[in-house]
Amino acid sequence: MDKAHSQSDFERYSCMNLLHLELCRCPFLLSNSLSIQFPALKSLRFSPANRIDGAQIITLVERLPSYLQELSIEVPSSLANVLVTAVSNALYNLKMLHISGSHEIGSISGESLISLGIIF
Repeated sequence: MDKAHSQSDFERYSCMNLLHLELCRCPFLLSNSLSIQFPALKSLRFSPANRIDGAQIITLVERLPSYLQELSIEVPSSLANVLVTAVSNALYNLKMLHISGSHEIGSISGESLISLGIIF
């Protein structure tokens, strides 16, 4: 997908059998659900080109297919809790969540982890 420099470029792509998608240093946020373009998608790796805020993180997660099994995403460390809460509300089949963050102070609340089914 190295030719998708805008949302309109990306919307021209679709694949019924694509299982893994990587959008690294993506210059745009997804404006549509990936489940229409990539109905078999199981794994997504996403890193934005620019800093994203909490509302954008929530919107992004809501646009991911609910059947997604693996998500690797880069967010500001201070917003990791927002990400975990959004994931627990939208991605019911997720088996692996990998969070990369910038060097900021951030935390993930115990309540958010419990909502994901993580017991400690």
